[in-house]
Amino acid sequence: MSSHRLTREQKGKGAVSSRDSAENPDSIHHEAMMDTGNMDLAQRLLVSEAREQFRGDDDGQEAVDISTVPISYYPGNIFAEESPLEVWRIRPSVVDGQDWSNVEKTKSTVESVEAILRDLNAHGVSFIIPKQDQRPWSPPKGYQCIYESYFRNDTKLWFPIPRIVTAYAFRRGVALSQLMNGSLRLMVVLSVIAAEAGTSMSVRSFEELTSVSISDDGLVSTRMRPNYNVVTGYPTKTSDWQRSYFYVKSNRSAFEEPPKSGYRVLWNAEMVGHPNLATYPEDWRESARIVALQKQDHWEDFTRERIQRSVDRIANRKFPLPFYVSE
Repeated sequence: MSSHRLTREQKGKGAVSSRDSAENPDSIHHEAMMDTGNMDLAQRLLVSEAREQFRGDDDGQEAVDISTVPISYYPGNIFAEESPLEVWRIRPSVVDGQDWSNVEKTKSTVESVEAILRDLNAHGVSFIIPKQDQRPWSPPKGYQCIYESYFRNDTKLWFPIPRIVTAYAFRRGVALSQLMNGSLRLMVVLSVIAAEAGTSMSVRSFEELTSVSISDDGLVSTRMRPNYNVVTGYPTKTSDWQRSYFYVKSNRSAFEEPPKSGYRVLWNAEMVGHPNLATYPEDWRESARIVALQKQDHWEDFTRERIQRSVDRIANRKFPLPFYVSE
């Protein structure tokens, strides 16, 4: 983990100790560390050190699990440990009905996740490495499980995770961690194509262009419908794509639309299929038609640079969220 320590002279005269008396020091610490406009690196490091002192002096905090400590990535290439999670946030590792085959302990490490966040400039994202007995369906309350492979070259997702991803899992009635790479990959390419064509890729438009199935292993696979196959050359297989997973805090640094407390984390053996009727107030057919009429593209042409050019347009395209399926 990166560590920055500065002398008092380097830190300057910025006083932040008064912040320690706030009701929610973790939130203030997070906001201060993200405030590159009003605070320089030295001042933000001073905030971080002040938070450490507050943590050690506080005798009135709730019971915490000292073995579950989130790590956050902040501007200035700072990785900072946050306060240990409260005990009430910890979910049991063993749950009835959650004995899925082919799911092993994570291979993710602090270093591997930090490398992803650094590469994606994912400032403000907080993560936890699951313990040996934890699985994708047992993240702490307020966290979601995601795979490292979602952000690597076979999928190319980004932070904050676009709302189509969380809304689609909601609409299927499944956990986010049940989505296979191919499903995320299609969301990436179709969202980029839609943004480049001046339209939006809503959940309903995505459903119109794709088909979906769920395996006996509980994994959700999404494919382009044959008549709408506007992109070719996808990777045929991503080896060990689900072996490395981690928990990420549900905040706006990690998600465009942060999952609320009712968002499903337990895996579901059943799935809500794509609808056949137009149930949305938007003109979803038109946006689906625009995307389907684009010239055929190739996966290798979807570089990080090309995707990044469309990220803001994708985020700014507001579309109605679906009827959410509760856990």
